Amino acid sequence: MPANNASIIAHYLNKGFRLRPPEAGVSVETLQSTFAAETLELIDQEPEEAVETETYSCMRHGLKTRSFKSWKGYVNHCAYFKELLEAEVPESVRLKMAEHPYFCLQHNKGFASESGASRHMRNELSKGGKAVHFSVEQMKIN
Repeated sequence: MPANNASIIAHYLNKGFRLRPPEAGVSVETLQSTFAAETLELIDQEPEEAVETETYSCMRHGLKTRSFKSWKGYVNHCAYFKELLEAEVPESVRLKMAEHPYFCLQHNKGFASESGASRHMRNELSKGGKAVHFSVEQMKIN
C-alpha cells in the first residue's frame, strides 16, 4: 500500500490499518475493539445457504468451456466472437423485450422504431469479420 506522505498514512490509520503487525499476537479484547459491532455479528452467524444463480456457458472454443454468471456477460461474449446465442433467454430479458417493439437478442438492446433497429443492424453488419446478425423482421416483437 502506498505511504508517500503523512496524509496517506493518517488516512490508513483512521481506517484501522496498522503500520506493522504485532509480534506476539493480539489479545481477543484488542481484536474485538478494532471491529465494528455489525462485523462481529456477521462473523458469529453461520453462513447462509448460497442462492443458486443461473450460469450461461459457451462450449464453442475448443476444450475450454467459458461460463458466465450473467446474461449480459454471455451476450457480450457472443457479440465479440460474432456467434449466435445458444442459451435459453432468462425471464428478466423476456420482460425487457416486451417493453420495446424491436429487440436485438444478440446485443441485448431494445429499439423504439424500425429505423433504429435497421440502423443497428447495418452498423453491426458493416463491422469486419463474418456478418452474423438478425434481420429487422426477426427483431420485431409480436
